[in-house]
Amino acid sequence: MLKVIITYTFCPITAFLIIQIFPYISIFNPSPMKHLLRLLAFLILLPLGLKAQTLPPMPIDSTTGLINFTEVVQVPDVTSKELYTRGREWFATAFRSADAVLEMEDKDSGKLIGKAYQDIVIKVLMPVRMKLWYTVKIQVKDGRYKYDITNLEHQGYYDPSLKVMSLNEQTARSPLEYMYKNAASKKKVNSVMRSYYENDMAAINGLISSIKAAMSKNASKEKEW
Repeated sequence: MLKVIITYTFCPITAFLIIQIFPYISIFNPSPMKHLLRLLAFLILLPLGLKAQTLPPMPIDSTTGLINFTEVVQVPDVTSKELYTRGREWFATAFRSADAVLEMEDKDSGKLIGKAYQDIVIKVLMPVRMKLWYTVKIQVKDGRYKYDITNLEHQGYYDPSLKVMSLNEQTARSPLEYMYKNAASKKKVNSVMRSYYENDMAAINGLISSIKAAMSKNASKEKEW
């Protein structure tokens, strides 16, 4: 039996399995299969963690307790009306459908809130595609705007060939707070955790750069066509 487990541990299918279940290993009720998955995860991640390094802490909102990337950005001589238009246009161009993404549009208060996801690829022994969900809030005032990126969650794609996990287990969402809760205080983290972190931060930083580029664009150049 031990030989079977060790052989299975280092095959590509197991790598896929471990990456898929990594954020959820302790969420579901224990069962014989879950104990086996934990054992497989331990066998895979033990050698992968020997050369790992610590992770920087995620920004936590003191009120909500959630990870929140936020900043107030100055845009001199630009009205709140113009900034609201830029924010609305950003939602329309950054995602396939702004109407599907936007959950709130309030011109009077200058607030836009949308929920969306983008794909990230976790690479350890083999690449596995995951969804990174987030809520984006943009608030505008004359000469400045504020963005918040929060409610971050991971979600796997369903693979019917992965018989050991149900549809609900494969596609369950896992808050990033759960994964990164104690990561920053650990002296070492494994390569799966580091791959998640690097991909999450790349996606979030790309999102921030996209927002800033759209909100700071030169309106006069836009009219020259």
